[in-house]
Amino acid sequence: MPRRYRSGVPALLIVSVYAVALAVAAVIALSAGDLGVLWWLSLFTEVDEDAAATWPSVLVLVLAGTLWAWAGWQSLRGPPAGPPPELDRDTRRLRAALYAAAASWLFYFLIPSWPWWATALDAVVMWVVVLLFHPVLERSLKYADHVRGAGVLGYGGTAAVAPSGAAVDAVTAAAGSYSRRAGRQRFP
Repeated sequence: MPRRYRSGVPALLIVSVYAVALAVAAVIALSAGDLGVLWWLSLFTEVDEDAAATWPSVLVLVLAGTLWAWAGWQSLRGPPAGPPPELDRDTRRLRAALYAAAASWLFYFLIPSWPWWATALDAVVMWVVVLLFHPVLERSLKYADHVRGAGVLGYGGTAAVAPSGAAVDAVTAAAGSYSRRAGRQRFP
């Protein structure tokens, strides 16, 4: 099976190492009562202070880690071996939009708090991705129109609400500064 994909063998090695690390962390969590490594391998965050190392919590974390392993296999294995198929115009446009979306997501790491215009720009990029997915999806998906409708409503709503959220923040800040000034005034 790994030979059917271009990067199947390296993907299998990486996913296998992750799965073994996940299993070892699960055994450590159950035997030592420490969820730290398993939590980090499954959720990629620091362990919650209130989390207890019980078998249900370890099971949930192992299931989350199993989903990450499956996603790693799906994404790392690459396309099927052999010559690449010719891409049609819709697929090339979708690929370019996905690259633009991935590039916009890199700003999440650079900007700790997004202004309203960055949120709106990100939502518009994803809205375009949703629209470009439809011609590609409708070839193999029966309800592609429903998927497109949900995506357009979701990302379109985010793009529409982002500027109004900035306006609400500005009005709230102005009202807060007005109330602070009014609180300092002394009336006779």
